[in-house]
Formats: sequence, C-alpha cells, structure tokens
Amino acid sequence: MESKTSDHLGRYYTRDTVASLLISSMKLATPGTVIDLGAGDGALVTEAANQWAAERYLTVDIDEDANSGKLPTLRGPSFVHFTGDALDLSLGDRIGLGWSQACAAVCNPPYIRPVWKEHFGNILEEVGLSHVLPEAKSAPAGLLFVAQNLRLLKSGGKLGLILPDGLITGERFHSFRQALIENHSIEQVIELPRNIFRKTEAQTHIVVLSKNGEQKPTISSRKLEINGALSSEIYIPSEEAINRIDYSHHIKRHVKKSCKTSPVKLRDLVASVGRGTHSSSSRKLVSTPIFHISDLEDYQTSIPESFIVSKSDAEALGGAYASQGDILVARVGRNLSRKIALVQKGAVLTTDCFFIIRPKDKSEEIFDFLTSESGRAHLDKINQGVGARFITAARLLDLELD
Repeated sequence: MESKTSDHLGRYYTRDTVASLLISSMKLATPGTVIDLGAGDGALVTEAANQWAAERYLTVDIDEDANSGKLPTLRGPSFVHFTGDALDLSLGDRIGLGWSQACAAVCNPPYIRPVWKEHFGNILEEVGLSHVLPEAKSAPAGLLFVAQNLRLLKSGGKLGLILPDGLITGERFHSFRQALIENHSIEQVIELPRNIFRKTEAQTHIVVLSKNGEQKPTISSRKLEINGALSSEIYIPSEEAINRIDYSHHIKRHVKKSCKTSPVKLRDLVASVGRGTHSSSSRKLVSTPIFHISDLEDYQTSIPESFIVSKSDAEALGGAYASQGDILVARVGRNLSRKIALVQKGAVLTTDCFFIIRPKDKSEEIFDFLTSESGRAHLDKINQGVGARFITAARLLDLELD
C-alpha cells in the first residue's frame, strides 16, 4: 500500500548526506556505465558523478516531470535519461543497454507494493529470486528493483541501494537475504536514522553488494547517527545475516559477547505469548466489551474498568482473553511502544491488535521493563513497516532485557 507521507509514487527523496555515504561505500572509481532506476530527483546518480569518472550515467523514471530528466542538460552528454517504467521486462533494450552490461547501479526504490504484472515473475526468475516469497505477487517494490538491477548488472558489477527495514530484518524475507548471500556478495550494510528522509520515520538501510561475488565469511555493518556520525564497523557472520543484517540488533550481541554474559530474553520469562482473537470490527457486534488499542491512551498502563469482565463471561464469548497478571502489548500501530497495560484483576477480552503475554512469574518485573524508557526503545527497534508498524511474536520473544 502506498504511504500517505510519500509522494504519489511512494518515493522518499535521498538526502545529500545519505547519497554521499552510499556512493563512497561502493568503493568505485571509473565504472563504465552506471544506472539509476527510479531516479527521482537524481540525488544518487548526481553524487555518483561527483565521486566517479564513469563513461555514462543512465537514469530511468516513470514520472515525466522527474528532476533527473534535467540532468543531461545540467551535467552534459554523459547523462542520458529515459521516461518509462523501471520494471519493464525489456528495459535494457529500451535504454540501449542490453542484458548484464551495466558496471554499477544505484537505487532508492519506492516504498510501495506495485500492482502485480505477469512479467514481474520473469524478472524475479531470471535472477533466482522467484522462490523467496510464499506468494510472489506480494513482492514489494524494493525486492523487484533489486531483481531488475541484478538483471542489468554485469557479473562483478556493484549495486548500492537503500532498502526498507523489512527486507533487512523481516522474518518474511529470510529467503530473500539467503538468496543474496548464497548467490552474490553483500559487502556492507549501513543502518540509517529513522527520520533521515523528509516526511517519514521509516527505518532504512544502505546495502552494497557485488553481483555473482563470492560471499565473505562476514558482512561489514555500521550505523549512521542522526548527527551525521558514523559508528565503527562490526562484522556480522554471513550465516547470521540470513536472519537479519541490522546494526542495532547485532551490536547488542557484540556487547554481550565482550562482557561474556548470557542475555536474558523475554522468552525465558514468559509461559506464552498469544494474540487476541477478535477483530476491531467484530467487537462492535457483541455486547461483551472487547478491548482495542484505541481504548488505551498513550502511556496509560491500567485497563479501564468498563473492559474488565468475569472469567465466565469471557469464556462464554469464546476466544483468547487476558487474566490477572497478564501483560497487553500493542502489536500494531505507529505508537505501539506507548500502549502497554497490566491486567490487575478479572478477565479482559482483546482484539487481535494486542499481544497477550502470560509471565511464568514476576509479572511486575517484565511489566516494569517493557514500560521503562529502555523497554519502549527496544520495542521501537524491533517493529517493522512503513507508516503503520507492527511487531511479530518471534521478535517480541527475542527481546533482550537490560
């Protein structure tokens, strides 16, 4: 779904600092042909021209008013711009490039899930990515742009792009990361601040990879702070990177290893984590009150009396319910880390927008951590999505308590 905070094509324009960091991280000097698919305002390819001495720069954008279309006039004949769909199956022929001829590619894909076209399957198939999702038709633009760039790159060509957090950390894209690591070489991943792009707090990452390269045992990972400072490198074992490649996750593991302590995870302290079984719409059809995330104010930690029912009433309606000592954590929403509540008495029926955490014991200890500044920050780090955010049960269970 297109984000309401992006432009009408789902694009977030690349800040100059990010463009400079991406291009310098690719470590190139004089590539032959450079491509920028979905070039937008041309920030990436312009910075590429500032740092490299390429023979030509090919830009493509579906918007006929895109500023990248002005680059041939502004920068000279080494720039050639094409107006058209960057995900066209015959794009190489249309721009006079052919298949597997580009030396380098830069890209900041739009943050949308495009309407599926049959030839998207061919694009994914040609670069060995057709199997990475249970349903290929649900592929986001970022994945499709990776595949299209790989089609046009020559063997050994460098690809530098900005990808959303889901592709880097999401469980759903495990097979995507595995395919990249097994068939190419991911050289570097740099985590960017949430608010690095205008009008969005979406989590994004710079990724640099080499087509058909042999994957090294480790992948370099760094983080760009909001003040422009770049962290020191950590090295993520490639087999661990298949699960997720974000700096914030792996730096905690590095710190724990250096301290030689075993981290305590939420899964160690809870008996179960489940979801409410009622939808936000179906709750309006019954007389028994069902608690929804909109019924809990930000930072409110107690359940309103009107939603506390007896165990017999909860069982009569059916479905999962929370009992005394259980902790409710919002599963979805922009402010999910602010919506955590402790059930202090009775039973509470909830919608499926809440996780119901049932502690083994010491529910106050878990609740105090989750509602602390540190705990809420941890929840913000593990959520996914652009716009509306969500947490998976696996991510929640893997949460490490400070």
